Amino acid sequence: MKEDLSRAGIPRAGDHKNKSGVATIILRSLMPLALLVVIAVSQLLLFRYIQFLLGPTSFFPLEQFLYGGVMIAGLSLALITSLLSVKRTLRQVEMWQQRHQTTRALAGLTGLMLLALLIISPVILALFLSAAQ
Repeated sequence: MKEDLSRAGIPRAGDHKNKSGVATIILRSLMPLALLVVIAVSQLLLFRYIQFLLGPTSFFPLEQFLYGGVMIAGLSLALITSLLSVKRTLRQVEMWQQRHQTTRALAGLTGLMLLALLIISPVILALFLSAAQ
């Protein structure tokens, strides 16, 4: 009976768990961008906390040293997080390609392309604005 239903194209109970929509895959491949936003917000909060703690003392060298440490730590954390999440997404795309699930693979690669465009767009905008002046 179950074989007849699957041949007729009628989904069985539990089949919906394995199917992911294209939008879900694209959003999943944009996850590195969300992680970068979380890192940037935490850096800004740390900057405000340092300013709150050291503002009344006016000890400028220590404040600059702590700002530099937070910047270096945040940038290295952002780089490592981005590399690991993009590597994970590419591994998932490779698995989809091996299973001949081309729609999912294309959706994953499209999401990574959107991520690259969003990350590089401030640099391109700065180049065009500096060239215009």
